[in-house]
Amino acid sequence: TDNELVKPFSEAAKKFYGKISFVTADSRKYESKMKALGLFRGPHEPAIGVNVPDGKVLAPFTGDLRIWKEIFYYCNDIISNNVKILSPESLQHRAQDAALVTSKSNPSMKDIKGISESFDVATDMVTLLTIENFTSIALDDETQDVVVLFHETDSEKSRHLAPYYKRVALRFKELNIESVRIARYDLRNSPLPRRFESYDMAIPSLVILPAFSKFPPFRFFSDVFKVATVMQWIETHASVKIKLPELAHLNDEEKKLFKEQIKEREMHRMQKEEL
Repeated sequence: TDNELVKPFSEAAKKFYGKISFVTADSRKYESKMKALGLFRGPHEPAIGVNVPDGKVLAPFTGDLRIWKEIFYYCNDIISNNVKILSPESLQHRAQDAALVTSKSNPSMKDIKGISESFDVATDMVTLLTIENFTSIALDDETQDVVVLFHETDSEKSRHLAPYYKRVALRFKELNIESVRIARYDLRNSPLPRRFESYDMAIPSLVILPAFSKFPPFRFFSDVFKVATVMQWIETHASVKIKLPELAHLNDEEKKLFKEQIKEREMHRMQKEEL
């Protein structure tokens, strides 16, 4: 239990007072912060990670949390710079391993078209970002406004947004608007990018990284998550100015059907008024 871990953790905190700061945090509340330290919920909790000033990610503690001497040895290694520094590839592997464990513990979710769907890199128009390509695609490219959905693969909330978000990507593609890239970042498979660590983000969250302004403060979407509202929000906040057509969320055939429905409703209303 957590109570069993308090005493050894406290002993180590006393021993290294003034050299290392010790804090505890609720993994449910600070899940995104954990990922920046190479820790992931499920297989990696409870756990000890290290936040160092230079932004490097140190290999988390792998000993027995109930034995304070093992924590002591780990802390000594931190001070002596003997703890392995994790590469982005290592972080990616840890995230994928954690996601695999999580997926095995949860029953697979079935897609319900238009209601609850998964993303598919083979068929979606949504660019998949990872810890390895996030900087080059989302931050370094100043020719595109990059819209990023931070989500979790097995989250029902994220799955409910997927049909709308995939439709947004499809419509920008069909409209031949190349200055906007619609992307997603799966937090089950990659740790939160460091540039977002200071944000207490809800998951899922939608953010735009304008072409000419890739630095905080970032603008998050806060309206009702529908295809039309998301597209209008992008049009408003994109650095590379775009002009969306009327009913941009619909293709030509859908616009025709939509206008026919409006006409039928109007005729029905007028008939009721005459009665």
